[in-house]
Amino acid sequence: MRFGRDWWVLYEDKDYGGARVCVRPNSHDANIGNDTSYEDDISSVERRGTTKPANCTDTTGTAN
Repeated sequence: MRFGRDWWVLYEDKDYGGARVCVRPNSHDANIGNDTSYEDDISSVERRGTTKPANCTDTTGTAN
């Protein structure tokens, strides 16, 4: 999965609740759904713009 210049937040629960994984701009994460602690736990996704979101449970993303 590749992400553009904006931050993205992946939420554990539907309706944007639970744990929040923030994904860095201009990055990718090839394992987010493969044998990670977040596998099958992502229920909502939100594009957040160029400022890092507050209250991230974890931050991921390898520079492109």
